[in-house]
Amino acid sequence: MFSRRTLNILMLSIGFMLLFISFQTMANIMITILHSVQVDDKNYDGDAKISLAIIYVVLAVSNFLAPSIVNKFGTRLSMVIGAVTYSIFIASFLLPITYVLYIVSVLLGIGGAIIWTAQGTYLTQNSDNLTISRNSGIFWAIFQCSQLFGNLFVFFAFEGKKHIDLETRTYVYTTLTVISIVGILLLLLLRPAVTSQGEEITEINVGAILAIRRVFGLFTEGKMLLLCISFCKTCGGYVELVVATHICKIGIKVFANNGVRDITESAPEEKVFSLLYTGALLSFAGSIYNPCIGFTMQFGDNRKSLVGLGGILFGVGEVFGGTVFGWLGPKSVIWGRNPIIFMGCFNFLVCFALIFLNIPDSSAYGDTNDVSFFSPPIWWLAVLCSFLLGFGDSCFNTQIYSIIGTIWREDSTSPFAMFKFIQSVSSGLAFIYFKYLGLNTLIIILSVTVVLASVTFIFVERIAVKLNRELDKNVLSTATDRSFVGMHVE
Repeated sequence: MFSRRTLNILMLSIGFMLLFISFQTMANIMITILHSVQVDDKNYDGDAKISLAIIYVVLAVSNFLAPSIVNKFGTRLSMVIGAVTYSIFIASFLLPITYVLYIVSVLLGIGGAIIWTAQGTYLTQNSDNLTISRNSGIFWAIFQCSQLFGNLFVFFAFEGKKHIDLETRTYVYTTLTVISIVGILLLLLLRPAVTSQGEEITEINVGAILAIRRVFGLFTEGKMLLLCISFCKTCGGYVELVVATHICKIGIKVFANNGVRDITESAPEEKVFSLLYTGALLSFAGSIYNPCIGFTMQFGDNRKSLVGLGGILFGVGEVFGGTVFGWLGPKSVIWGRNPIIFMGCFNFLVCFALIFLNIPDSSAYGDTNDVSFFSPPIWWLAVLCSFLLGFGDSCFNTQIYSIIGTIWREDSTSPFAMFKFIQSVSSGLAFIYFKYLGLNTLIIILSVTVVLASVTFIFVERIAVKLNRELDKNVLSTATDRSFVGMHVE
């Protein structure tokens, strides 16, 4: 019923979903869990924020080495190697020791760079220009079910508990570890990537030095620099806006000198532009917005439960978006990716406006009785915005996977490593400066950045369309030549 390529995508998606049910759930509850551990064990002083910062910093640096590892061991084995580090990280909480927490955080950072670089490469290998959008949507929809199932699990596991006791913690750790191991087993069962004709793709080992040089070489490609604004989008913050503004100035200068027609050949700096938005929203939605709901005391005694509900609806938005864009995959070949990016941009601007009107600025700093323009704040509108954040995030992420797989189809390992590098750096920086900015300031910065990300994505999409047309012409020319030769042979 399904082609081998489609089966590969489905197994990849389900394996990642199971693995990240464990990790994303653990990351979401780390602060709460470690606080309970410190209450029970006065000698334990592990810090969840330090752990997360270590993970993102190491992950960012490791992305320069990840392509060489993926090229050495292949995409499938590399994903298994990376996945094992996630299970080790989760299992380490069964025996909470401060220095162990930071060691496994380093290990996870390395593994995260490997698994995501390999995942992007494997997805591209099992796709072509007609199926890359559909397959990106399928992966994203199934993968983001981890947000939904993980938050539901925690909701019931922690229900009615003000303090997470040892028995509950052990139950949660053990369950999440087992789920991650099942995910690893699925990744072990992945079959080699195949072409559209069913022939296995032979992975070529280009060597460690050359792989690293290719990653650094992407810094001199204009289309990659343009995309970097979108990569950082999901972290959303001041640093991204500064970088985006700088690159925008370069882009305007190049446009004035060369015009749109020459944008694919000119100025290396201009192609980092579209990636700077995906790292920011991830940090904003997970680490800022939902906690802000819980800190808004005007929501009453149920405000903490709204945090969990917001997390669930964020996951629902991600799954809904991935499902819709997977279904519309064949249409995107005709319409292009720009309509989806426009939809995502509009969705975000509406969402940010509603958050601005509904949630008080001071909620970013802790519990507050303040109100915004809506007094009292509307609880269903608050959780609706979580859904909109998830849906908008899926708009950008699915199209980023699609456009990378289109432009760098012949060598996607290094571009996917660059994607995770930019996203990780912006996420790590966001954890630092988020605590100094109010909610309204973050919303304004995110609004400006999402517009810049959308505009620069349009430029890169034009490059992708041009490449597709040239490829179609080459295929048609080759077919014509073969027909001509065949006529003469006869």
